Amino acid sequence: MSTLHQHGDLEGRVMDSSFYIWDADDPKDHQAWIDFWLSWPEREVSSHPGYVGLFKGQGDRIMCAAYKSRDGFVLYAFILREVRPSPIADTVLRDMTTPYGYGGPFVWGLTDVANVSKGFWSTFDEWAAANSVVTEFIRFALFPEKLLPYPGEVSCRSQNVVRSLQVDDDSLFKSFEAKVRKNVRKAVRHGLAVKIDEDGSYLADFMRIYESTMNRREATSGYYFPRKFFEAIKRNLPGQFAYLHVVLDENIVSTELVLLSHDTSYSFLGGTDSSYFDLRPNDLLKYEIIRWSRSKGLKHFVLGGGAAPNDGIERYKRSFAPSGNVDFLTGQRILMPQAYEQLVLRREAESSASDARDTDHAFFPAYRRPA
Repeated sequence: MSTLHQHGDLEGRVMDSSFYIWDADDPKDHQAWIDFWLSWPEREVSSHPGYVGLFKGQGDRIMCAAYKSRDGFVLYAFILREVRPSPIADTVLRDMTTPYGYGGPFVWGLTDVANVSKGFWSTFDEWAAANSVVTEFIRFALFPEKLLPYPGEVSCRSQNVVRSLQVDDDSLFKSFEAKVRKNVRKAVRHGLAVKIDEDGSYLADFMRIYESTMNRREATSGYYFPRKFFEAIKRNLPGQFAYLHVVLDENIVSTELVLLSHDTSYSFLGGTDSSYFDLRPNDLLKYEIIRWSRSKGLKHFVLGGGAAPNDGIERYKRSFAPSGNVDFLTGQRILMPQAYEQLVLRREAESSASDARDTDHAFFPAYRRPA
């Protein structure tokens, strides 16, 4: 494992401020990260080390940049990856990305955005340069007011759906599209009900239905997760998740894993037994997730987006929040332009040699684009 150049506490670099880089593999850093996360009013689950660690690949480092000042606080969780082989002799190149879902440099207690932005990004970029970080890629959270302004390129990739929970029961149900209301009534009429499972007691049923759903959709390998993935959620994210299951005659027929932040619930993974499609269990499931989230005092339920813009999945999700479309944004920066160019040229040469065709020109960083 290559050595990282850690800044640690840079007290005094910016007036009345401190900057930290924490590595989740270090017990002291891990605890410092959790303590800082717990001090954050929003406590977004995607920035918890237990969540980021779910997506750790071989050789990856689970990291967090933290900034504390009288003008505001910043927490930025990311995965640091080695780029191999390095085209630069005796230099270990790295890049960084946020995990699946929503992330970025979250900020709170902000009183001077310009000073915090200058203090955080200048010091963070010093650390990145010292550690030969070539590129940075961020999947931004859907609530821009919670994020520090980004100094790189920002792009809109798609639309996601966010359901407001700050309505009463009657207004909530009436706001759904007519087909959703019809389907929920049908599911209830046929005896379907929802079971809340806050400790993963029915994991085997969840995995059976989830995997069959991925098979039916011909999902790529990245959407299949081993049992240990879900066991890690239970072990490392207590209170930050729940499973909701639709049951008929004691059999689970539709299921969803929901992740929880302080004021937002997130649709994460789920599926439905195709034998029960006609009873519309998933419409009932989404409705009850929304009602359950609201009963917990949450403000938003994030349904996510589709596999492609405006596809059937996105339109289905939008039927629960017809006015809930928000931009899903990503951010990217090239921090070492010459090294990036060398890596891209090598990737293009490999593609040419294997007669592969690169069609996704929006993929970033381009040197990691699948063949």
